[in-house]
Amino acid sequence: ALYAAASLAKSRRRLRPGGALVVWSADRAPGLLTDLRQAFDEAEEVARDKWERYIDDMQDLYERGVGPAWD
Repeated sequence: ALYAAASLAKSRRRLRPGGALVVWSADRAPGLLTDLRQAFDEAEEVARDKWERYIDDMQDLYERGVGPAWD
């Protein structure tokens, strides 16, 4: 599995010095955060409200010139 402890450890070994691994999860994943903390020197959870994500996604689409599928 991509986010399994062994895969995270492999990802760390492949990062360049000063590099970062960013992981997105649709919901909180305490087990994943624990595994990240074991594999990396630092790991933090940054929670965002689902509505805030939706607004940001829509803004990104508009900035790229992609409008909604409705008028």
